[in-house]
Amino acid sequence: MQKKFRSARRKATPDASPDTAADRSPDSALLRLLTESAAQPKDRKRIRPDEKLPLELNEPERDLILNHSFAEQELTDRLRVVPAPIYRFTLGELDELAGYIAAEANHTHNKQQRKEWDRLFHRISATLDSYTDGDN
Repeated sequence: MQKKFRSARRKATPDASPDTAADRSPDSALLRLLTESAAQPKDRKRIRPDEKLPLELNEPERDLILNHSFAEQELTDRLRVVPAPIYRFTLGELDELAGYIAAEANHTHNKQQRKEWDRLFHRISATLDSYTDGDN
């Protein structure tokens, strides 16, 4: 019976150094991911913290945000006033709006709406990744 249930011994590999073993640990992978994502791209355009950026929304996207998101009224009021194709938000406001949109995309059960939310989120993310307000 001992032959049948003998524990398998691992063979030591001579080329495995402590550095490479540490690089494979989940903690180091998480640390590497966080440091890589925290690095700012050098091609970001610097703007003032109170400067507003344009966000182009078509009528269905505007209605989707107004009727199906839990975005604060402070963010959605400018969408209600005049149905214009371009709305202006600061980076902070865009970041907050992107958070609400991402939450809606993650919690909707309707595949078509999820695609619309995702498409809108990626557009806003691209704008956020293109600018910095100097606070970082």
